[in-house]
Amino acid sequence: MNQALRVVLPAEESERVRIMLKNRKLKLRDRLWDHAPLILLMVMITQLMLLVMGGAYVWQNWAGKTHTTQASHTIALNQSATTVSSISVATPVSAAFTEKFISPELTSPVEFSALKSARPSVPFGIRVSARQGQIDWSRLKAAGVAFVSIKATEGSDIVDPQFKRNWQSAADAGIARSAYHVYTSEASAQDQARHFTTTLSAASTSSDAELPAVLELESAMSKGEDIYHAKDELFKWLRLVRQDTGMKPLIYGSLSLFDGYLKGSALKTYPIWLSEYSKGPTQYPQGWPRWAFWQLTEKSRIDGMAGEFEVSQFGGSETSFERGIKRRK
Repeated sequence: MNQALRVVLPAEESERVRIMLKNRKLKLRDRLWDHAPLILLMVMITQLMLLVMGGAYVWQNWAGKTHTTQASHTIALNQSATTVSSISVATPVSAAFTEKFISPELTSPVEFSALKSARPSVPFGIRVSARQGQIDWSRLKAAGVAFVSIKATEGSDIVDPQFKRNWQSAADAGIARSAYHVYTSEASAQDQARHFTTTLSAASTSSDAELPAVLELESAMSKGEDIYHAKDELFKWLRLVRQDTGMKPLIYGSLSLFDGYLKGSALKTYPIWLSEYSKGPTQYPQGWPRWAFWQLTEKSRIDGMAGEFEVSQFGGSETSFERGIKRRK
């Protein structure tokens, strides 16, 4: 049988061991007390990290809900003194669509039919000028082109040679139209606005546009013109054209233009036609929480048509598009 080993120490030795153990406990307590500030600091840092992580999680969820709420708001495109026709903005674009149609795919030719197939319920359209030459508008309509932005004027004296033909042909094909003006700092905003509206009204008997006018600033920026200090002039052009057409114009440009040249200006009260190929459709310029139209490629092919087209998508559904466009008189 195993028996427990019991050691009996003399009374003096037992007391010495007891005192030694007590002293060790006191030393350990003193050491802990000496390091108390460090331990407390570590606890506080840990709690702060947990607080920050929790706050980041709450912020992410709140921001996502806010973004969805903002995306469900409306952009009033057709505005007059008596009526306001609004076009609803779609909910955020799905991640699958973003991944499928961003750089480098959109820097290479892409079939218009593929874009339509990716989002069949979203209206897609194109931008045209004399550069495209003769256009088969019935073929564009058959391909599913819902809207077209047609170059009308540039500066204070240039008219696109094909504008009148394109403007009337788009109307005959039943495609919603928007006319755009290429801004230049070489002429006053007043002269450019008058030139644009005069050209628009003289284009054809069906001169009323279904979509607002567009002010293109991308060309001026690419030429190194002073856009930053021309904000007052730009605002004047937008105001004058709005008064004449009864619709609030859009501003066309890239993400770098809005973030670099127009950030923090009163121009943010105007809707935008964003031209951006390297970013996805959920990328918005600072000060503009949404876009009305997004030009996602400048190299799209349309079946049966020569050349390449700049393709844009509307920021809402077909239903909201049809409900919001201004009908011809």
